[in-house]
Amino acid sequence: MGFPTPPSNLDLPLWAYGAGAVLTEPSSTQMQTGWTAVPGQNYGQVPPYKWENWLKYSTGQWLSYAQQALGYLSSTGFTSINYQAIVNTGTTTYHPTHGLVFCIIEAVGGGGGGGSLFSATGNNAGVASGGGGGEYVKIFATSTTIGSSQSIFIGNAATPGNNGVNTTVGSLITAHGGKSGSGNHGPQGLNTVLAGGGGGSGTGQGFDFLDIPGQTGNSCFGFFTSSNSIYFGANGGSSFFASGGPGGIALLGGTSFGQNGYLGSGGGGGAFLQASSSGFQLSGNGGSGGVFITEFVSG
Repeated sequence: MGFPTPPSNLDLPLWAYGAGAVLTEPSSTQMQTGWTAVPGQNYGQVPPYKWENWLKYSTGQWLSYAQQALGYLSSTGFTSINYQAIVNTGTTTYHPTHGLVFCIIEAVGGGGGGGSLFSATGNNAGVASGGGGGEYVKIFATSTTIGSSQSIFIGNAATPGNNGVNTTVGSLITAHGGKSGSGNHGPQGLNTVLAGGGGGSGTGQGFDFLDIPGQTGNSCFGFFTSSNSIYFGANGGSSFFASGGPGGIALLGGTSFGQNGYLGSGGGGGAFLQASSSGFQLSGNGGSGGVFITEFVSG
């Protein structure tokens, strides 16, 4: 099944032309009365007020196109939409529903763990940065592409100091996991500063429809002075679906735990300053990944 060709009088928004499209700037009259973008021409720098008028116009046109597409699907026997969320870790086999025409598959890689950091007593302090968020990938796939089944793998949540695990859907998708944060600790003296960079985001090579890297984990920071001392563990990087785990904040004599990430987001980094007990892991785990499938079924 193919999608209907837009009618000749239907104006397409800029992103509809895909990568490499070069378009020309319309006149202000065209912007106010309606405008058809022409591939192969250059629009240059369009003033914001013109884009606002154009967006209002093109949005209405695309709503009209969506209605036509739905009508086309109905006329070919399109009867239902099914939705599956797969978030359990391990390997799962996806069997498409009988009568599948096409589907949309979304996947997110696991978030990186916060930087590994264990509490320590005495004149010691430490901070940890957040883990990076996992990559998000979205594709369209026909029933022919899916075949009789596809193997799905979702890795376990990444513990502090470890990278997030890739999420895969057969050979169709690899959504990469985020990188772990870093921990930094040591003896504290007057005006000592500790800092660390956040874990890198999950990134891939790009896919057919949409590929969004996870957010980089935030950096940690702490300082010790005669008048004020505070240590900031950092938040984990967000994924497409969820915010990163919050980082901990420690004052003199305290420990503070970073929180776990969720659904592909990075774990938060912990912090301590002259802790009362030692040996506790203070950072959070990265969130495990997930796969979400929307099926369009005929018959």
